[in-house]
Amino acid sequence: MEQNDAVTLEQLTEAARNEDWNFVDGHINSSHLTREQIDWALSIGLVDEDKNIRDLAATLLDRSDEPLKPEEVEKLERIMAEDSYHIVRYRIAIALYKRGNRNLAVKQMMSEAKDDPDVGELASSYLV
Repeated sequence: MEQNDAVTLEQLTEAARNEDWNFVDGHINSSHLTREQIDWALSIGLVDEDKNIRDLAATLLDRSDEPLKPEEVEKLERIMAEDSYHIVRYRIAIALYKRGNRNLAVKQMMSEAKDDPDVGELASSYLV
């Protein structure tokens, strides 16, 4: 399978569970993301007990350009404030920021994210 080939959600979740982030990062492309995957991220992935599945869900959202409904934005803002895993909080902030959300909580989380070794470069790219 070549990098950026579309893969199934099952393949992505298995890779995330195994912390194979090279596979995940190499196979999530915004042009391959579907509304169904975004719905999965919002309704199932972000509430999974496994922090790696929540990370995958947040990654799908930060890579997607899919518009979000107001109630989805509210849900993301709540999860961003409450999730125990900093990478999930940072990726949600990136997803919201790239869609034009500039509320104080998002801006503060983006400020933290820009210094993170895993997502700092991505966060910084939106802050220029």
